[in-house]
Amino acid sequence: MELAICEPDPELTSLLSGGLLLRKNFGTLNTPDNQSVGWAAPAVGDNPAGNGVALEVWSFAVKDGKRATTNPYFYWVFPYVKLRQSGDRVIENGMLANTFEGYGLGNQFFGTGPDGRWEYPVAAERPYSYARASWAPTGLKGFYDWFDAKSVSVSNKSLTSNVATLTTSAAHGFEIGQTVTVAGVDSTFNGTFLITNKTNNTFTYAKTATDVASTAVSPVGTAVRQRGYTPVSNFAYQSSTSAYNVPGGITYNADSPVDFIIASSQDPQA
Repeated sequence: MELAICEPDPELTSLLSGGLLLRKNFGTLNTPDNQSVGWAAPAVGDNPAGNGVALEVWSFAVKDGKRATTNPYFYWVFPYVKLRQSGDRVIENGMLANTFEGYGLGNQFFGTGPDGRWEYPVAAERPYSYARASWAPTGLKGFYDWFDAKSVSVSNKSLTSNVATLTTSAAHGFEIGQTVTVAGVDSTFNGTFLITNKTNNTFTYAKTATDVASTAVSPVGTAVRQRGYTPVSNFAYQSSTSAYNVPGGITYNADSPVDFIIASSQDPQA
């Protein structure tokens, strides 16, 4: 297969074909704001195709010369592809197109995809497949951390100045920006909300209502994190670290001693 992008994209290039992602701190040493500014090719002897990726692509479904009204998209799945940069590299003051080429394989572990929308997991054992679909995503830029649905018990509740705080019976693992559905607490706290703050055993969300003093929830309620994703917008400031050896893959172990993210050692305040 062949994939072309119209301008250099360091993060996408690093995901597709390995190499080093180069990041620079535009903040301060105490409050870093590391952003991707460049990319370095794989070292001589390294696999130029990196770790491989899965690709999901959506296109309009055209019928009788116009967009179809029923299932208006084609949903294409390439469950495992290995790509490397190809073609000549021309450096000029103009559009710097990038082309990647490679091959695809089946991948039984793709299953229903990161968000559970692919309805034909058995077909993912083949190099590619497609089906008509009623939905296509809004375009996103950057890295996102995907997570599964998770349910925890709610043991305590409080509400102060239109901020609801729920305490869970065990560490919940929720993160700021994730969506949670609360049930079994009471009519004031129940519903679906966006998490605005958290500790290991508490999380908060905006709720316009009369203040509620800290009160035990009996019997316990539930809080269910919906399956989805949150943006990974920053990384720890470092010269090099194996903690982030795959861009965006916070918990991923590439089983490789080579770091794939390198941060500038320059002091941004100097």
